[in-house]
Amino acid sequence: MSLLVGGHDSTGPHLFHACPSGNYYDYYACALGARCQAATSFFERNKERMAEATEEELVTIAFDAVKATMQDDVTMSRECMSVAVIDVNGYRQLNDEQVDAFVRPE
Repeated sequence: MSLLVGGHDSTGPHLFHACPSGNYYDYYACALGARCQAATSFFERNKERMAEATEEELVTIAFDAVKATMQDDVTMSRECMSVAVIDVNGYRQLNDEQVDAFVRPE
């Protein structure tokens, strides 16, 4: 079991991946679960693009990573997606309509 911890301080945003071994790693983006290595590779390929991206662009990149790692028989929909944003204003979860704006049909 692993844990992702996100936050924001005076130096900017932070995302930590805490492993069962007690080690933790600081990431721009990270994925857990099935096909996480493929998603992590996707994030690594897009690291420069993410460095200066807007919030909307970052959410789009995250959705693109999910789409790139999905099985062919699975359809991306609002029912299977949940998005949270952590920034200088704190934590907030996108509502269904906001998530719908990012769920694009193939």
